[in-house]
Amino acid sequence: MIEYTVSKPVFTADLIAKELQMPATNMYRYLKELMDSGVLAVSAEHQGPRVWRAPEVLSAIDAFAARAGRRST
Repeated sequence: MIEYTVSKPVFTADLIAKELQMPATNMYRYLKELMDSGVLAVSAEHQGPRVWRAPEVLSAIDAFAARAGRRST
C-alpha cells in the first residue's frame, strides 16, 4: 500500500480498494495504521468521502516543482 501512495499521493478508500482489489471496508484498518504512524493524513476540507493523502510525498513533489521553476525558451 505504501508503494501506491508514491504514485497516487491523494486518494479515497474506495479508489485504493478498487485498484488493490480489496473490499473497501478492509482498507480502513490499514489506512488507520498508516495514519497513526504518520505516513498518511486525512483531508477534511470538503464534504463527502474521506480523502487520504501522503504529506511527505506531496512535500517532495512541491519541493521538486520549486527547484525546477519555470523554464524560458
